Amino acid sequence: MGVLTDLLLGFQGNERAARRTLPFFRSDGMPRYKSLTFREAMLRHYQQADQPRVPAPANVTPNSIVLLLMLFKVIKSVEGITGLPAGTKLLLAANCLPFLKPNGFSLPTFGLSPFMVWEQRQFYRVLTAGFLHADFDHMVSNASSLVISSSYLERGLTRLQFAATMASLALSSHGLYVLSSWVDCCWFGLWRQYFLEGAVGASGLGFAMQVVADNMRGSTVSVFGISGLEAPAKFSCWISLAVTQILVPQASFTGHLCGVLAGLLHVYIPKAGMIPVINHNALCKFQATFS
Repeated sequence: MGVLTDLLLGFQGNERAARRTLPFFRSDGMPRYKSLTFREAMLRHYQQADQPRVPAPANVTPNSIVLLLMLFKVIKSVEGITGLPAGTKLLLAANCLPFLKPNGFSLPTFGLSPFMVWEQRQFYRVLTAGFLHADFDHMVSNASSLVISSSYLERGLTRLQFAATMASLALSSHGLYVLSSWVDCCWFGLWRQYFLEGAVGASGLGFAMQVVADNMRGSTVSVFGISGLEAPAKFSCWISLAVTQILVPQASFTGHLCGVLAGLLHVYIPKAGMIPVINHNALCKFQATFS
């Protein structure tokens, strides 16, 4: 899950000096984020702002080519591009579709803003943010992890169970992100993520899926799908989380952590009708393809 910060535009110059002129900022430049005036100003901004827009136009760079080659390798290692399960293909297509819109989508309107979800009840953002990405590289890197976990899960579940699992993990991972941002703002005064940051991307869902898939796989799993690089299943998500944060420090650690927690909740706190029953025969058949 990527995070695009500072949606409150217009302070690119001397930000602190500009803030002093506004009634909802204190003289030291910090916001009176508990005041009604500040919340009204933020609401007006989200209603009127059209920038930034995501995803950015797709530009083919050397990094893009490397990521695409990695994605194709992952797809072929799973079962070949024509053998991907239907639900996984649909998930990949949904993440690619936003790139067909020439000017992209308004991040203030469709991004995962905790403020707009929690206080304005714009719950649609919990879903739309998962299908939007900052740029082409962001989408391709997330797609690689989605293909591995999604294919494995879909082989062990019925179509209805798979759809219910994806919806449950997406809603819970993004819901935890909104909740954690609200707690940080109200209890610890960390207001920026709650008011100014808009999260996009499917990596939170990817981490949640990884936790569930690793729990299904057994005692050891391949980290990042790399053959020979194995780790205990219960630790692999934490290894992935740490490595991702080291390699991509600008990524949302909170968003990824919430994905891991959503997966753990899905595995260890099952509720009747919410956690699907694994189709073990289909799972064992799919597992045999990797042996």
